[in-house]
Amino acid sequence: MRFILFFLLLSVPVEAAHREFIIMGCREDSGLFSVFSDVLALVKCYDQGRYEGIEVDFGKSGLYYDTKFGPNWWNYYCEPICLGEKKRIRYTVGYIPYARPSEIEQHTSRGEACRLINKYITFKPSIVEKVDAFQKKHFVNKFVLGIHYRGTDKKEETPRVPYEQVGEAVQHVLQEIGQGNVCIFVATDEAEFVEYMLRTFGSMVVCNTDVVRSRDDQPLHLSSTRDRYQCGKGAIEDCLLLARCTYFIRTSSNMGLWATFLNPKMPVLELKLAPCTTFPSGKVHMAEKSAHRKATN
Repeated sequence: MRFILFFLLLSVPVEAAHREFIIMGCREDSGLFSVFSDVLALVKCYDQGRYEGIEVDFGKSGLYYDTKFGPNWWNYYCEPICLGEKKRIRYTVGYIPYARPSEIEQHTSRGEACRLINKYITFKPSIVEKVDAFQKKHFVNKFVLGIHYRGTDKKEETPRVPYEQVGEAVQHVLQEIGQGNVCIFVATDEAEFVEYMLRTFGSMVVCNTDVVRSRDDQPLHLSSTRDRYQCGKGAIEDCLLLARCTYFIRTSSNMGLWATFLNPKMPVLELKLAPCTTFPSGKVHMAEKSAHRKATN
């Protein structure tokens, strides 16, 4: 018994002594919300007690680094993250538990992700204030149908969903709720998709006009002529706005995934390349219908 007690007492400080302080850098060619998922994995590991401390420091690396704003582009959009004691420092560029492609989604529920984001990640007040103003202008007392269409280079990872399939899904939701006081908020990296939605659904459609969008099928985050800071800022604003919608239709993307993390109770339909004849996972539930009726009364 004495040996067991001695071992337990000894093991606690030894375990603590071997926990590392992790400084996370940025994977060079990764998109914004892919890197954000790295940070989410980092804070999850810290929250679980795996690390003595953590810091997010991208230095002069990554697609969103802009010499006009200085090093560490994480701090352009979010408050700094530096927690714990700097002992046994180890540098990494995202290769930690949960950070590899799709692992954060597989091992982290929307509810847990939301808790971690609220606890550790704070967006800059200027971004939140702009999102608040947009919401006040366009969303108040309306059923807000959020649409995120990820185009350009996404077809290299997953089959491209035709615009018309998105339109059919929107029509289905509108039929379920009735076309009363509805706002369709569109977020996308393709200017042509915004134009398609405006042609199809007219004055119901709103979008963030400050967002940089592609017209040549080239991904914005890999373009050498883009405004790096504005590309990142617009994407974050759109993501925060999508999280404030009543119902969400999305194609595959890290940004759309993050919108579901920010609002884990929001009903979501993720579209795949398939005939849009039934919508078993996208059925508008009675709670959303009730919210719509209240908004239109």
